[in-house]
Amino acid sequence: MTFLVSMNIRGLGTAPKFNALKDVFIRAHPKVIFIQETMHPSKEAIVYFRRMFPKWYMVATEANG
Repeated sequence: MTFLVSMNIRGLGTAPKFNALKDVFIRAHPKVIFIQETMHPSKEAIVYFRRMFPKWYMVATEANG
């Protein structure tokens, strides 16, 4: 089991990237995932990731600077 996954992601709106990312998370079984630069506001990112893993606890914050 992987404890931590940190990824810089761009262009998650495309189906191939969505499916590839989901596959990585399913295989790694991480406890904590850090997603950076999703190019979406935090609220949109949460909606996106809840589609992927509806039972996971998620928190998002805006990046400034």
